[in-house]
Amino acid sequence: MISFDTDAFRGIGIALGERTLPDEVRRKIAVSPITAIEVLSQLSIAKAENILAQIHAMRKWLPEPAALLDWPDSYISEHAFGHRVENDDYRHIGDAFNACLVADKADQVKDAAKGLKDLLDGAKNAQMQRDRAVVEALRKGPVDWSKHPLYFAQGLANRVGRTFEAGLEARIVERLSAYFEFQMESLRRALEDTKYNFEKHQNRALDGEQLVYLADPAHHFITLDGGFRCIKESPQRTRVHILDTKTLLDAPTVIKLLSEIASKA
Repeated sequence: MISFDTDAFRGIGIALGERTLPDEVRRKIAVSPITAIEVLSQLSIAKAENILAQIHAMRKWLPEPAALLDWPDSYISEHAFGHRVENDDYRHIGDAFNACLVADKADQVKDAAKGLKDLLDGAKNAQMQRDRAVVEALRKGPVDWSKHPLYFAQGLANRVGRTFEAGLEARIVERLSAYFEFQMESLRRALEDTKYNFEKHQNRALDGEQLVYLADPAHHFITLDGGFRCIKESPQRTRVHILDTKTLLDAPTVIKLLSEIASKA
C-alpha cells in the first residue's frame, strides 16, 4: 500500500486536479488516520465549503470506499507484538472520512470534524508527554545509547498495553526500524537542547507516527517533509519517498510517479 503525510496528500490532490488515477494505482492507496484527521479537522474552521470541495476531488484518485490504515497504536500492537487490539477512534475516523467524501454540505460533517480535531490534539499531547517523560528521565544521568533498543521496545509495550518479554527488542526494532531511527534522532535533538520546546515540536512527534506502517514490507510512504532525511540507516528508508514540490507541478508527472511506486507496493 501507499500512504501520504498531509502536505503530500494535499499537494498530490491539487496537482491531479480533475485527472483520475489508473485503477491499478488507486487500489494501492490507503489513507493514514493521522492524515485523515488533519485534513478533516479543517472542516471545523472557516471556508469549510472550500475544504469540502478539495476533499470531494480526492474521489478521483482514492479507492471507493477509501481504505484507512489502522490507528498507530493498533498497528504497533499487531505488527510488533502479534496481538491485535481494536480502537473505537479508528472506526470513527474511517466513517467520518468516507462520509465527507459524499457529503453535500460542510455543515453535515462539521460536528464530526470538530470531534476529530479534538482527537488529533489529544494524540499530539499524548505523544508529547511520552517524549517529555523519556527526555527528563535520560537527563538525570549518563545516556547509554546501546540500551535504547530495549527502552524503545519497553516503551512501545507500555504504550499499547502489552507485556514486554526481554530479548524481543531486536525484532521489534527491526520491524519498526525507520520509526526507531526517527525517534532516536528526535530524542538526541531534545537532549542536546536544554531549552527544547516540546509543545513547539508536537507536529514533528506526530509525523513520526506515519512511519510505523513501514513494518509491512510492501508499504511505501510519500512525504514532502525533508525532516525524514534523518532516516539513513534503516532498510526501510528506500520506501520513504521524500518529494520536492517541483515534482507535483502537473498531473502526468504525478501519475507517472505514483504508478512507479505502486508497481513496487
